[in-house]
Amino acid sequence: MDIREKLELFVSRLEYVRKTGNDKYRARCPAHNSNSAKLDIKIGQNGDRIIMICRTRECSPIDIVASVGLTTHDLRPDDPHSHVRGFRRHRNWVPDDDEFIVRIGLDQPRDKFNKKDWEKFQDAVKRESRRLQCNALEFYKENTWSRKS
Repeated sequence: MDIREKLELFVSRLEYVRKTGNDKYRARCPAHNSNSAKLDIKIGQNGDRIIMICRTRECSPIDIVASVGLTTHDLRPDDPHSHVRGFRRHRNWVPDDDEFIVRIGLDQPRDKFNKKDWEKFQDAVKRESRRLQCNALEFYKENTWSRKS
Protein backbone atom coordinates (compact mmCIF):
# COMPACT_ATOMS: atom_id res chain seq x y z
CA MET A 1 0.00 0.00 0.00
CA ASP A 2 1.24 3.46 -0.76
CA ILE A 3 1.06 6.33 1.70
CA ARG A 4 -2.26 7.69 0.38
CA GLU A 5 -3.96 4.31 0.83
CA LYS A 6 -2.60 4.13 4.36
CA LEU A 7 -3.92 7.64 5.04
CA GLU A 8 -7.37 6.58 3.80
CA LEU A 9 -7.23 3.49 6.02
CA PHE A 10 -6.39 5.59 9.07
CA VAL A 11 -8.99 8.27 8.32
CA SER A 12 -11.69 5.62 7.80
CA ARG A 13 -11.29 4.61 11.45
CA LEU A 14 -11.88 8.13 12.80
CA GLU A 15 -15.10 9.97 13.67
CA TYR A 16 -16.38 13.32 12.38
CA VAL A 17 -13.84 13.47 9.56
CA ARG A 18 -13.80 16.27 7.05
CA LYS A 19 -11.39 16.95 4.25
CA THR A 20 -9.58 20.28 4.62
CA GLY A 21 -7.29 20.08 1.60
CA ASN A 22 -5.33 17.81 -0.68
CA ASP A 23 -4.45 14.79 1.52
CA LYS A 24 -5.38 16.81 4.64
CA TYR A 25 -8.12 15.99 7.13
CA ARG A 26 -9.54 17.16 10.43
CA ALA A 27 -11.26 14.71 12.78
CA ARG A 28 -12.17 14.05 16.40
CA CYS A 29 -9.16 12.80 18.35
CA PRO A 30 -9.73 9.15 19.31
CA ALA A 31 -7.13 9.23 22.12
CA HIS A 32 -9.37 11.28 24.41
CA ASN A 33 -13.08 12.09 24.57
CA SER A 34 -13.16 15.30 22.63
CA ASN A 35 -16.36 17.07 21.62
CA SER A 36 -14.83 18.83 18.65
CA ALA A 37 -12.73 17.90 15.65
CA LYS A 38 -9.28 19.17 16.57
CA LEU A 39 -7.05 16.41 15.19
CA ASP A 40 -5.21 17.49 12.03
CA ILE A 41 -3.96 14.70 9.75
CA LYS A 42 -1.84 15.03 6.62
CA ILE A 43 0.93 13.37 4.63
CA GLY A 44 4.38 14.61 5.61
CA GLN A 45 6.39 16.87 3.37
CA ASN A 46 8.64 14.04 2.17
CA GLY A 47 5.66 11.77 1.58
CA ASP A 48 7.06 9.03 3.75
CA ARG A 49 4.78 9.31 6.80
CA ILE A 50 1.44 10.50 8.08
CA ILE A 51 1.56 13.45 10.45
CA MET A 52 -1.13 14.04 13.07
CA ILE A 53 -1.46 16.85 15.57
CA CYS A 54 -4.01 16.95 18.37
CA ARG A 55 -4.85 20.62 18.89
CA THR A 56 -6.65 20.20 22.24
CA ARG A 57 -4.56 17.92 24.46
CA GLU A 58 -1.47 17.40 22.29
CA CYS A 59 -1.91 13.62 22.36
CA SER A 60 1.06 11.64 21.09
CA PRO A 61 0.75 10.04 17.64
CA ILE A 62 1.44 6.64 19.20
CA ASP A 63 -1.59 7.02 21.49
CA ILE A 64 -3.77 8.27 18.64
CA VAL A 65 -2.82 5.40 16.33
CA ALA A 66 -3.17 2.79 19.08
CA SER A 67 -6.66 4.02 19.96
CA VAL A 68 -7.89 3.09 16.45
CA GLY A 69 -6.20 -0.31 16.50
CA LEU A 70 -3.17 0.42 14.32
CA THR A 71 0.56 0.83 14.87
CA THR A 72 2.87 3.56 13.64
CA HIS A 73 4.32 1.03 11.18
CA ASP A 74 0.86 0.80 9.59
CA LEU A 75 1.13 4.47 8.66
CA ARG A 76 4.37 4.20 6.69
CA PRO A 77 4.60 3.09 3.06
CA ASP A 78 5.51 -0.55 2.45
CA ASP A 79 8.35 0.48 0.14
CA PRO A 80 10.72 2.82 2.04
CA HIS A 81 11.90 4.34 -1.24
CA SER A 82 8.45 5.27 -2.47
CA HIS A 83 7.52 8.89 -2.39
CA VAL A 84 4.42 10.97 -3.08
CA ARG A 85 6.32 12.84 -5.77
CA GLY A 86 7.89 9.68 -7.23
CA PHE A 87 10.90 7.52 -6.46
CA ARG A 88 12.91 8.78 -3.50
CA ARG A 89 16.62 8.25 -3.96
CA HIS A 90 18.87 7.48 -1.04
CA ARG A 91 21.81 9.73 -0.26
CA ASN A 92 24.47 7.63 -2.03
CA TRP A 93 22.40 6.86 -5.10
CA VAL A 94 24.23 7.16 -8.40
CA PRO A 95 22.24 7.63 -11.59
CA ASP A 96 22.69 5.57 -14.75
CA ASP A 97 26.39 6.44 -14.73
CA ASP A 98 27.16 2.99 -13.31
CA GLU A 99 26.34 1.29 -16.59
CA PHE A 100 28.46 3.82 -18.44
CA ILE A 101 31.41 3.39 -16.03
CA VAL A 102 31.29 -0.40 -16.33
CA ARG A 103 31.09 -0.33 -20.13
CA ILE A 104 33.97 2.15 -20.44
CA GLY A 105 35.99 0.27 -17.82
CA LEU A 106 35.69 -2.96 -19.79
CA ASP A 107 37.44 -1.29 -22.73
CA GLN A 108 40.40 -0.10 -20.64
CA PRO A 109 43.38 -2.25 -19.72
CA ARG A 110 43.88 -2.61 -15.96
CA ASP A 111 47.22 -0.76 -15.97
CA LYS A 112 45.55 2.37 -17.43
CA PHE A 113 43.45 2.92 -14.28
CA ASN A 114 44.73 5.02 -11.42
CA LYS A 115 43.77 3.84 -7.92
CA LYS A 116 40.78 6.20 -7.53
CA ASP A 117 39.31 5.32 -10.94
CA TRP A 118 39.80 1.60 -10.30
CA GLU A 119 37.86 1.89 -7.01
CA LYS A 120 35.07 3.78 -8.80
CA PHE A 121 34.97 1.07 -11.45
CA GLN A 122 34.80 -1.70 -8.83
CA ASP A 123 32.01 0.10 -6.93
CA ALA A 124 30.07 0.60 -10.17
CA VAL A 125 30.45 -3.10 -11.01
CA LYS A 126 29.07 -4.06 -7.57
CA ARG A 127 26.07 -1.73 -7.87
CA GLU A 128 25.32 -2.82 -11.42
CA SER A 129 25.62 -6.49 -10.46
CA ARG A 130 23.08 -5.92 -7.68
CA ARG A 131 20.77 -4.02 -10.02
CA LEU A 132 20.99 -6.64 -12.78
CA GLN A 133 21.04 -9.55 -10.31
CA CYS A 134 23.93 -11.12 -12.20
CA ASN A 135 27.61 -10.47 -12.83
CA ALA A 136 27.72 -7.07 -14.54
CA LEU A 137 31.09 -7.71 -16.20
CA GLU A 138 29.84 -10.83 -17.93
CA PHE A 139 26.53 -9.19 -18.80
CA TYR A 140 28.11 -6.18 -20.50
CA LYS A 141 30.75 -8.31 -22.29
CA GLU A 142 27.91 -10.27 -23.92
CA ASN A 143 25.65 -7.22 -24.51
CA THR A 144 27.90 -4.68 -26.13
CA TRP A 145 26.67 -1.36 -27.43
CA SER A 146 27.25 -0.07 -30.90
CA ARG A 147 29.60 2.87 -31.24
CA LYS A 148 28.98 3.19 -34.97
CA SER A 149 25.80 5.22 -34.68
